[in-house]
Amino acid sequence: MTVAATLVVHFGDEVESGAFAAAVLDWELNVDAEGNAVTSFAPGDRVHFLVQHDATLRIGRIAATAGQVVAEGSGYRQVEQMLSFAAAAEAVDLTYIPAGAVTRDWQQGVDGLNAREGTGFAVSGRQVTVTGNVPCLCAAEYRARFNLYSLVCPSPELAEEESVQIEIHIYLEAA
Repeated sequence: MTVAATLVVHFGDEVESGAFAAAVLDWELNVDAEGNAVTSFAPGDRVHFLVQHDATLRIGRIAATAGQVVAEGSGYRQVEQMLSFAAAAEAVDLTYIPAGAVTRDWQQGVDGLNAREGTGFAVSGRQVTVTGNVPCLCAAEYRARFNLYSLVCPSPELAEEESVQIEIHIYLEAA
């Protein structure tokens, strides 16, 4: 018996098309005893998930097709991301909005890119640009702030090999 959770994000009618929102399973709390990521759950397990959005949005409500979502405050997660730049001044998006500085480690001779380091690394919101020595690749690290939520998986009557899909709907509105 397993329970799979799917996160669904809904944008209200008055939300600007360029607004940013992300919902993801919590990679720090959804782990097994060995520290490996858990993506399927048993009835009674707690599913932890993260929501992040830009200042133009607010969460109107969160509902699940089964079980009850519980708000657990906010917290930070460390994010590691590979960034590839093909041209000078090309903007590349970070996956999440950073909360503070973004550090980088230039990757030389990786993925067929020339062994060079980018210069003029600049971060504005989620966008990163470099101004010289392209193409280049870097490993970026940053902290991101999220709203934390959880859902205790319900205990439906399931046969041994059956599973149930639970959707968690996050409704976002203009702030």
